[in-house]
Amino acid sequence: MSGLLASSAPPAGPAALERHLKQAEGKGADHSMPGIDFVYMINLDARPEKYALARRYLEVHGITPYRFSAVNGWELSKQAIHEVGLRFQPGMTPLLATTYPTEVEELIPSHEYMAEYGKSYFMHCMPRGAIGCVLSHLSVLRDAWDCGYETVWVMEDDIEVVSDPNVISDLLVELDALVGPAGWDVLFTDVDYHAPTGEYQRANGAAKRPDCDCSPEGRFGPAYTDNEQLNAHFRKVAARFGSTSMVLRRSGIAKLLDFYRASGVYGPYDLDNLLPDGIRRYGLTFDLVTNMLHSISDVGSHALSSDGPTIGSFMRRYPEPIYQDLLVSGETYRVGTDLCEFRYEVIKWVLDMPDGAFSVLDLGAAQGYFSFRIAREYPQSTCVMVESDDTSYYAHHGSMLHELCLMNGDLPNVVHLNKRLDEADLAYLAGAEHFDVVLALLVVHLMEDTLREQVRILDVLLGLGEHVIVEVANDVGVLLTAYVEYLGEALDAHFLGEVKRHKDPRSTATGKLFWFTRRSGGPDASRTPARSPLGVAASTFTRLNGVHAPGLDRHAEAER
Repeated sequence: MSGLLASSAPPAGPAALERHLKQAEGKGADHSMPGIDFVYMINLDARPEKYALARRYLEVHGITPYRFSAVNGWELSKQAIHEVGLRFQPGMTPLLATTYPTEVEELIPSHEYMAEYGKSYFMHCMPRGAIGCVLSHLSVLRDAWDCGYETVWVMEDDIEVVSDPNVISDLLVELDALVGPAGWDVLFTDVDYHAPTGEYQRANGAAKRPDCDCSPEGRFGPAYTDNEQLNAHFRKVAARFGSTSMVLRRSGIAKLLDFYRASGVYGPYDLDNLLPDGIRRYGLTFDLVTNMLHSISDVGSHALSSDGPTIGSFMRRYPEPIYQDLLVSGETYRVGTDLCEFRYEVIKWVLDMPDGAFSVLDLGAAQGYFSFRIAREYPQSTCVMVESDDTSYYAHHGSMLHELCLMNGDLPNVVHLNKRLDEADLAYLAGAEHFDVVLALLVVHLMEDTLREQVRILDVLLGLGEHVIVEVANDVGVLLTAYVEYLGEALDAHFLGEVKRHKDPRSTATGKLFWFTRRSGGPDASRTPARSPLGVAASTFTRLNGVHAPGLDRHAEAER
């Protein structure tokens, strides 16, 4: 528990709202982290694929959220909606609002100016999904209060983890020192809400609510517009959109429960949770955990199943740890256990060297991070990925890669060979194909067991292309690492650098990358086969169990 003292009594209020809050069931003991008593994630039962992805974002950093079964607003009864809504009373400001008439049997929204006292109203065009979202957050807060938690982290299931969220623990210590342990109620873990374009969607002032001051002076006063930056990490937060990721102190939990129990639900949660008297909200000056772009939202429409493979269904199908971050349709899903971005930056300037079209052979492509990124950033390239199932301790890498190829169907310049290659296969490739760049990143030690065999594999690799990048590790295949270091010096290869491999902050594993050129160890140019304009020839594609090649398919159709 953190240092705040619990209040002597729970927040008081009418019981009507309480009847429609859900219980947190099946809670375990592994959902905490330093400085945070409990980590919640709100997820609809109808959206298991969203939770699978969001959970994986956190699990690669050693954080396990508790899945809270969300209130589905689309399944609320008319009575429930009437009981949780704001009741119009004398003295309130009548506004154009949405209500659900009790005179008709159907659950049909009516948009009208408030006129009838005692009738429940919601913000104009407020969808039922948004009502469920408010009730879900309040259900979590009630559970946190009843359990005596002092600090909780509440997330929705459309998060994106930008960097290691474990730093939240240190940030809370810093915020306590900055404003005092009793000086804050809410901490947002990002700068602001991201619009679909990727830009921040700023809010300026409070939305109208009939039981609040609706004048311009009231809505746009300092309480709702002051976003003063306090230091390099923190700023005050007044009005903002989005409630994707919030850390709450017990004082903030009390203020929010008091407010809703007394006033009822009117607007979306992110528009009204700034209204409790005296609530002190802070945010970060950088994005740590924020909202995912283009996530499926069930607030405005009922949750429906998605057709075809999605990133969420992928995560459900493959619950085991995933090696690389996933790239799908230009979006990066940072769910991999290993760091890929730093390695990509190390090799990028080699990719900038070829003039015009060039080809890439990606051995042991795993989830295709490097090839998918190269194919998108260098549309003049063709990337041939080699990966199959049951390669060493990776049981499903071939199946994963094939599915990711389908999800990246807009890329015509990627090829997938679903085969575990041996020395003979590599020798065939060296004689039949030409590649400008060969990537052998932490793969040679997985292809054969003994150093003698690995050296023979490496000798063939150096003849496969103009530029061969080999990565070796400091914790696996260490004999091979020593040999590659020796070979690099003997052949005057370029040492590109040493990079941290795993996201786990406790890991000391690194990778060393060496760049061998034709000048430093490859065959004569006169022996080089012609480059296939489609990545590989159709005969190679067939021989090495090709399963994905949009370019070859289109070429065959054109010839017919």
